[in-house]
Amino acid sequence: MPKDVHEDLLNDQHGSVSIIFAVALVVILVVSGAAIDLVRQHSVQSQLQAAVDAAALSAASNSGSDTERQTAAKAAFAANSAGINDVTLDPVAVSVAGGTISVKATGALKTSFMSLAGINAIPLNALAESATSDSADMEVALVVDVSGSMGNFMGSKDRIEVLKDSAQNLLDTLSSNGSD
Repeated sequence: MPKDVHEDLLNDQHGSVSIIFAVALVVILVVSGAAIDLVRQHSVQSQLQAAVDAAALSAASNSGSDTERQTAAKAAFAANSAGINDVTLDPVAVSVAGGTISVKATGALKTSFMSLAGINAIPLNALAESATSDSADMEVALVVDVSGSMGNFMGSKDRIEVLKDSAQNLLDTLSSNGSD
């Protein structure tokens, strides 16, 4: 009497590794794709943070009104974020309060591989703050080379004397512009 066909199929172990490999391959591809999307997210996050930092510094260096500072921040953000691809950015938020400028940007990065798992976007957030100063006070520090090479001559003076004269000229120039 011939064996039952179903029993033969259940007992046959040929090709069982192929099934396990096929299932594992799908998992490996999804995880690899997620890693690629997360690396892209890290790169785009860095670009977004750099754009927000530039906006905050631009606003802080602007000596105009709060509205002018906000306009400068938005313009700097627009210029620095123009090259960020596959991102939907919300309008940048700029606030000026109490000598502090805050710039916040949010958005979402469209995923390439994680969308296969139902994750279509990764959220992005960047925040930068910068202090403003209406004071004209400035502090300058000079680092001076006093090694043996400064004893060599430049024309009729040695290099250290030329350095001292140059430093004094710098201080005179800064003092004549209203800084002491």
